[in-house]
Amino acid sequence: MQASGQHSGMKTKPAPPWRAHMSVTIFGIAAAVVAAGLIQPAVSHAEKVWDIGVYDSCMKQAGQRYASGKTDVGQFEDEKVFCCTSSGGEWSASQGGCVAPPATFQTQQPKPGDVQAPRPGKAAST
Repeated sequence: MQASGQHSGMKTKPAPPWRAHMSVTIFGIAAAVVAAGLIQPAVSHAEKVWDIGVYDSCMKQAGQRYASGKTDVGQFEDEKVFCCTSSGGEWSASQGGCVAPPATFQTQQPKPGDVQAPRPGKAAST
């Protein structure tokens, strides 16, 4: 009779260290591939917004520095551009100052597998 806890006959070798983590690695890769296919891409299309209050406050301070002689004409012009761009506006020399950024039209991207039928009159004839 054999003592408790002993196996008869066959001796097994311990698995090599790389095999111990192989199934975890393969599962991790498979999970990542599946998740990448299911998750929608995170596309950020934040619309630029011009904060006119920040612009006005900045311009008031720049004007006061210029009027008191703390800045010259060149520095005042640079400060006008800075006030514009730092508040979210776009400097336009052709329009004579700061303008609001152009509005952007955003559409939702179709999800994979969504079927979109052509509009009436747009289908190609065969």
